[in-house]
Amino acid sequence: MQPTLTRRSALTAAALTAVLALGGLPAAQAAPPPGTWTATPAPALTAPSSLHGVAAPDPAHAFAVGMEAGETAPVLLRRVNGVWTRDPAPAGIVPKLVDVAAGSAANVWAVGQRVLDDRVPARAVHWNGRRWKPVELPLLTPMAVSVDGAGKPWVTGVNFNENDGSAVYRRRAGTWEKSLDLPAGTTLSAIAARSPRDVWAGGLASSSTDPTALYHFDGSAWTRVEWPGTWSRWVMQIAPVSAHEVWFYEMPLDPLFSGPALVHWKDGVFTEHKIPAPGSGGLTAQVADPGFLGDITLDGAGGVWLQNNRENAFLHFDGTSWTRVAKPSTPGYLWDLTREPRTGTVWAAGDAGTLLRFG
Repeated sequence: MQPTLTRRSALTAAALTAVLALGGLPAAQAAPPPGTWTATPAPALTAPSSLHGVAAPDPAHAFAVGMEAGETAPVLLRRVNGVWTRDPAPAGIVPKLVDVAAGSAANVWAVGQRVLDDRVPARAVHWNGRRWKPVELPLLTPMAVSVDGAGKPWVTGVNFNENDGSAVYRRRAGTWEKSLDLPAGTTLSAIAARSPRDVWAGGLASSSTDPTALYHFDGSAWTRVEWPGTWSRWVMQIAPVSAHEVWFYEMPLDPLFSGPALVHWKDGVFTEHKIPAPGSGGLTAQVADPGFLGDITLDGAGGVWLQNNRENAFLHFDGTSWTRVAKPSTPGYLWDLTREPRTGTVWAAGDAGTLLRFG
């Protein structure tokens, strides 16, 4: 049964009274986290190619997905015992794999999009520890996937394109169930399922003055969470710490284009931390993957890693100060970041089969 979209008073009241605190640039940079970013050997891909998603369920395993040969063939990579190898893609899956999430080394989900008139119904693919299996998905244009603490996948995206509304689907008893359905004008492009009772979804509203497209599921109902401020925000990435604390990578849709920001949400209060990098000057890529504007992941020690595709460095925020950490030169964009659980090791994936590792 589809839950009703409601406004829970606890979330709404707290958000409405929140003050959007602007975090200025620090007078001095904090010490960088211990470790360095290095390029990792990976299987060669047919150009043009890109890896749009990376997931690491434990220190011994990692997965990366994407596309090659000009978006005509899917790419499925797997890392075991320190070596990246390529898995054969099963027949019948879409060629553009855009995201991947892992509940364990034997429970990995990837989602993808069709190309032009491609009618392949299998827009999801599941790894069970032995092989990849295509899975039909009702959502026509999935953009993001997350696996909750119970091992169940949640997928969000748009029903066809930006004019056809958005939805969130979850997997239950071997079938997909529509959990949230939004009308035309809203593009959901980010999802983070910490548990079956703590799921966040976000994206882009239809106009700069519409309410921010940010929704929370508590196990029984979805609530639109009020974001303070005049302008709507594009919620591009979501990184939950706990049921009471979440980091967002977002962009205000203001007329002066103030650029993306890192926002900390704790107990209903939003605190914005300006990113010490110049604005990009405008959108130059499709909404099909917000990763072109960057991505975030938790560092495991209370801070956040951020890459914004604007300089040859990663940015690290420790909760107070920013640090630039050098990275190897890479072609094109980096699209995704992920951290190995219970470690400080972080992975980045990008164009031309790029895989970077911090640790």
